[in-house]
Amino acid sequence: MAFDECTVKSLEIPDTVTELEECALGSIYDLEYLKLPKHLKTLPKGLVAHAYALKEIVFPEDLEKIEDSVFSYCGSLTEITIPSSVRYIGNEAFNGCNSLSIITILNPNCTIFNDETTISDTATIYGLKGSTAETYANNFGRSFIELCPVCLQPTLSYVAEQPITCTDDGYTA
Repeated sequence: MAFDECTVKSLEIPDTVTELEECALGSIYDLEYLKLPKHLKTLPKGLVAHAYALKEIVFPEDLEKIEDSVFSYCGSLTEITIPSSVRYIGNEAFNGCNSLSIITILNPNCTIFNDETTISDTATIYGLKGSTAETYANNFGRSFIELCPVCLQPTLSYVAEQPITCTDDGYTA
C-alpha cells in the first residue's frame, strides 16, 4: 500500500495514469475526495478499502470494472453513482459502507456479484426497471427505487409521494 496510513485529504490522480495496483490507496484514513484518472478502466481489488473519511469520488467516464472490496469500509460514503460504462461490480465492493444510503447503478446490465455483502444493507438501490440492480435488490431484500429511463430521476416524487411526469427536458412532479 503506497500511501498506507498517510494523512492526505484530497487526491487527484493524473490522467497519464492508466492502471493502479491492488490496495494502492487503501488505509488512507483521512482521504475525503478522490478524482480518478480519465483512462482508468478497472478499479483494482481493495483500491480505497478502509478509507473511512472518503465522501466523494469522481469516476472516469469509461470505467468498466469495480473489483472486489474496492470501497469496503469507506464509512463516510453516503451516496454514490456508478457510471453506465461499468459492466461489473465485484464481491464486497461496498461492504461495510454503513453510511451509504443511496447507490445508483446506471447500467441496466451491470453484473453485480451475487452475494449479500456486495452492497451494504444500509443502501437503497436506484436503477432502471428490469435491471440487474433491481434483481440484486429483490434477491437480498433491499429497497429499490426505479429510475425514469429518459431523465434518470426516480419515478416517484418522495416529497409529494406522487408519480412524476418525465419529458426529454427533465421531469415534473
